[in-house]
Amino acid sequence: MNIGEFQKASSNPDPVYLLIAGQAYFRRIVYEHCRNQVQESARAFDWSVFDLEQEPVNELVQVARTLPWMSARRWVYAKNVDRADSKLLLPYLQKPSERTVLVLEVEKPPAGWPPVTRIEPADQIDLMRWLSRKVSHEGYEAEPGALEALVEIVGEDLQLLESELEKQLLHCYEGKLITVDSVRDMALNGRQYGIFALTDAIAEGKAKEALKILAKLYENGMAAPLVLATLYSNFRRLLVALEMLNGRRPFAEVIRVTNIWSYKGRERHVRRLREDELRKILLQLYASDRACKTTGTDEKAHLERVVVDTCRRTSVK
Repeated sequence: MNIGEFQKASSNPDPVYLLIAGQAYFRRIVYEHCRNQVQESARAFDWSVFDLEQEPVNELVQVARTLPWMSARRWVYAKNVDRADSKLLLPYLQKPSERTVLVLEVEKPPAGWPPVTRIEPADQIDLMRWLSRKVSHEGYEAEPGALEALVEIVGEDLQLLESELEKQLLHCYEGKLITVDSVRDMALNGRQYGIFALTDAIAEGKAKEALKILAKLYENGMAAPLVLATLYSNFRRLLVALEMLNGRRPFAEVIRVTNIWSYKGRERHVRRLREDELRKILLQLYASDRACKTTGTDEKAHLERVVVDTCRRTSVK
């Protein structure tokens, strides 16, 4: 069952559930729902949480077999079940308490366990639709491209996306409109988006745009050596991504491995890059970093010259 079905069934729940969810966001939703099934005044008696990486299984079983004191059912939530000896839970799973609801977080059901109801959120989620619903639910609107920019910066971690969206809602409270500029300025760190944009501009040979972004990074307090080091890291990841694509690896896998979320949905853009040009850029950035560290060169002026020179040499097909 999915999370919605589990929530609907909570008035007449099964005694044991396996929660199989890779995203921390989904685990939190289920955890909070379980906790809310016990009134706050009764939680000290009828609500328990165990981390089986640190706590013994026999204590969990003992609590699960204890009758509730103030509620119709005792609710018990267990984390890191995969780290425990699964055999120790087997006797309880074969004959669970009818007055307890036990929810077990697992990556996958251990072999030898009896059939247990599973809570399995969808593996794939439409992030734009998910974010749009949240924005609309709060009475806001989003400027075209704003939510896409948020995903580009943050990635696909739903819990982190939700946290960053909450910041946007607070920041844009007066106008009730989330803009691309707001996302760029606030999401995680506005400087991070600037570095992505600067990498893009250099890769495309857009010197004027690159210098404008660089000036903005300086205004935001980002020092030239840090810009240089981060650019090197970004171009290194781009090179690895292109090598993986040329090796016929799926683009979705490439994005996950290299963490170049700013290029999500832009496979053609990455494929237009050339490995030899990216290597030249990396060599130039490395040499510039060495020069900044070993000479008395003005770091800002030096980086600006490097950006212009690199843009002139960049060749994108």
